[in-house]
Amino acid sequence: TSGRNTIVSDGKAGTNSPFATAILDTLRHIDKPLNVSALCDVVKQAVPAATNKLQKPIGDPLSIEGHKGGQFIFEPIAKENPEIAAWATALAADTLDSFKQFKEKHPLSKNVEIADKRLVFLQKEADKQAHAALWEKVKQKNRAQSYLDFFQNHPTSIYRSEARRLLEIAEDNELWAKTPKTRTGMLNYLDTFEQGLHVGEAQQFLNPKKPEPTPPPPVVQEAPKPTPPPVEVVKETVKEVPKPKEEVKRMVKTPSVVVDLEADAPNSKRNWYIGGGVIAVIIFAIIMMNRPQTETAVEKPKTEAATPSVKTEEIDTLASQIESEMVKVEGGTFKMGSDEHDAEKPIHSVTVSPFYIGKYEVTQKKWRSVMGSDPSELYFKGCDNCPVDDVSWDDIQAFLKKLNEKTDKNYRLLTEAEWEFAARGGNQSKGYTYSGSNTVGDVAWLYDNSDKKTHPVGTKKANELGLHDMSGNVWEW
Repeated sequence: TSGRNTIVSDGKAGTNSPFATAILDTLRHIDKPLNVSALCDVVKQAVPAATNKLQKPIGDPLSIEGHKGGQFIFEPIAKENPEIAAWATALAADTLDSFKQFKEKHPLSKNVEIADKRLVFLQKEADKQAHAALWEKVKQKNRAQSYLDFFQNHPTSIYRSEARRLLEIAEDNELWAKTPKTRTGMLNYLDTFEQGLHVGEAQQFLNPKKPEPTPPPPVVQEAPKPTPPPVEVVKETVKEVPKPKEEVKRMVKTPSVVVDLEADAPNSKRNWYIGGGVIAVIIFAIIMMNRPQTETAVEKPKTEAATPSVKTEEIDTLASQIESEMVKVEGGTFKMGSDEHDAEKPIHSVTVSPFYIGKYEVTQKKWRSVMGSDPSELYFKGCDNCPVDDVSWDDIQAFLKKLNEKTDKNYRLLTEAEWEFAARGGNQSKGYTYSGSNTVGDVAWLYDNSDKKTHPVGTKKANELGLHDMSGNVWEW
């Protein structure tokens, strides 16, 4: 204090008093602990010097009862410690790099152990984030190989079971995408994935069907003509002018499917899976090749008129109907086969000559008109205009033999190249995925749209050549 009875100046306005100034200056510059008595000694010397001895501080030990001997100890402010500052920075950042930098600069610090623990924790968190990001990239690729690599390289991953599940799905989808849309391809797929995602589509492909076509108009027989008056018997041999020979053949059900007849055993049948039942379905198209034919007129008495028999009329009607449904396919060159299936490799150029092909599959009615009865193993019975099914190679040869005998023509099956050329649309091909369209339902009866049965021929859209059911309905020889 400056004394109990002395009035002193507090210094200039806006500044500390001489007493406060001396105390603050002393505390700012101490470099060792300072008690109150020592501080008083400094102030007692500083204040008179600052006030030209106008003020003279007095300082004595505390003598108030209860505080006797009590005093403050002033500690000097420590200079900034680089280690402490670095540790504060590391804690504030709380990153792997910040703690690594602290350890490098202060390897002997007592905080190194804490920094190590924090580094372990942060590294685990970083690994989790990196692993999650990697898994997201694998899912974005959505490829079987990516899932397989992840599954094998990360045996402890929390995503491992999910990787295996998605691997199975991806393998299924990738195999389906690569599977040729052919009978062989569908059967291979079903063998590989009995419970696959595309089993329904495969069975649908193998199980075509069709709606009732408009039945052909009934044949009207003319009334017998009256017997002409007796005329002189004339005996004459008439020869029909030979028609030009044309080579004939048939084509693909879908652009990549080929049926190799030579590879089939004579009595073999092909399996068709329909909703769990196994049904052999083999249908063929009739091809016609004209050949010269000779006929000798029959001698008849002058009193008899030539009245055609019912059997002859039926044969003429059958021959006329078959010929009216034949479509001429101009010859040409095309790329045959596919790289998607070993059985169809390699793609190669093939040239075919002109030929005629039936625009419809052979119906049950036509079969009966030639053979006299349905095939012994016909499965979808009772539909005259549905394609005949479950016929073997031998059945077909017997049918062709009888048909040729009855019509005196030369019908045969198509070659593999002819069938594929025709199914693709011949020289008018537009490169469709299926025979006549890129939308399978427009041109084919399949598992999903056929109600698991065959359908009448010609009820779906034709291809570029006017041929029906080259995709779907039933398999063809």
